[in-house]
Amino acid sequence: MKRLFFLLLITAFTHSIHAQGIKWGPRIGVSTTQVSPGQLVVTNQAGLDSLTLNLQDAKYGFNAGLFLRIQTAKKLFFQTELHFSTTTVEYRIDELNSASPFQEIASETYYDLNLPIHAGLKFGPKIVSFRVQGGVIISKTLGGSTTVGTIIQDYNQAFEDLNVGWQAGVGLDVWKITLDVRYEGDFGNYASHMQFFGNDVEFDDRERQIKFSLGWKF
Repeated sequence: MKRLFFLLLITAFTHSIHAQGIKWGPRIGVSTTQVSPGQLVVTNQAGLDSLTLNLQDAKYGFNAGLFLRIQTAKKLFFQTELHFSTTTVEYRIDELNSASPFQEIASETYYDLNLPIHAGLKFGPKIVSFRVQGGVIISKTLGGSTTVGTIIQDYNQAFEDLNVGWQAGVGLDVWKITLDVRYEGDFGNYASHMQFFGNDVEFDDRERQIKFSLGWKF
């Protein structure tokens, strides 16, 4: 994946030499996470079922940053961005292995730095144009806040150094305003950062997000 990342960067900068136009600017947006409801059964050090973790709800997230678009031909363009995003989810925890089982709602919020690298096609005149684009997105989780650890003491977050996913979407440019709707997927399973009793756990489903953004071109 890292080789693909550097190959895409080299390709983008090579085409920029022959670019017909470069646009950049700020962008802000919201996102919604889509993960099918699922349940994890977590075992303790003794190998006994200790608790169940149920995905309850995914809240709207926020993203903001900068984009750079390089028009290399009449229709073809490359676009990259650097933006900060948040994702919040809620879980229901059912404790099983005690004389007084309990049920609690916990939440986690993740903070990510994202680098999408896209290729796309642009149609229409300069004043109003339509875009289709897609590519990869490289993400680095900067950290997160969680209440899971306040309920379950033997819980840790172990985020990967880099995560690679994919994006595809459409966009609309009206004068200097740029609008985007994207569908994003992850190559790894959801919640792979979770560790209970020193063991990694993850849902069978993969994370999906729909992202809406509004930007201004300079």
